[in-house]
Amino acid sequence: VANDVTALVLPALDYGTSTEHRSFAGTLSVEPELLLDVWLQIIDDVARAGLRKLVILNTHGGQKSLVDLAALKQRAANDLLVVRCNYFSFGAPDGLFTHDEWTAGLHGGEVETSLLLHLHPELVRNDALQDFSSLAADWAGKNRWLGVEKPIGIGWKAEDLNPQGVTGNAARADAERGARYLAYLADGFAALLGEVADTPLEIVAQRPGS
Repeated sequence: VANDVTALVLPALDYGTSTEHRSFAGTLSVEPELLLDVWLQIIDDVARAGLRKLVILNTHGGQKSLVDLAALKQRAANDLLVVRCNYFSFGAPDGLFTHDEWTAGLHGGEVETSLLLHLHPELVRNDALQDFSSLAADWAGKNRWLGVEKPIGIGWKAEDLNPQGVTGNAARADAERGARYLAYLADGFAALLGEVADTPLEIVAQRPGS
């Protein structure tokens, strides 16, 4: 980790809230309210153990709002410095993926499939890879403000974007770019941990008027 930081890693929580994918068989999802409560209880125990800084590393876009809420509630409840970290916020190296793919390939497209081809190629059904059209791309081409996610978004289910629940050009994915992207993410996260370590806790100890 950057700056020789020692980081304690909590066990990963493999289940999240995937309300937008529930129309598709095999989806395992936890209700948002329950998931948030689980997170808050775990963070309460982190605080009781004496830790004052926490980074929530979220890898699922469908629960980023819960990450924001957990960070704020734990700042208020335990005076913790909670960092809201969604992996897609790191972006990607210039030229690795096209702008259109980055903004419209929201699920199972070129970006995520490239990662999977690098990490777990045995889980990728290569015969099913294709260019999955997306409502996000359609709206980006004709709307100034209204989009699926940005600049102003909607609450959507996966089948709203594409009947197959996948968006983006998965057929263009490859393991080599997946490896480069993962290395980029790891470097970014390591740098973030260094910045968190260097951030003084005084910012969560101040009181109004002090």
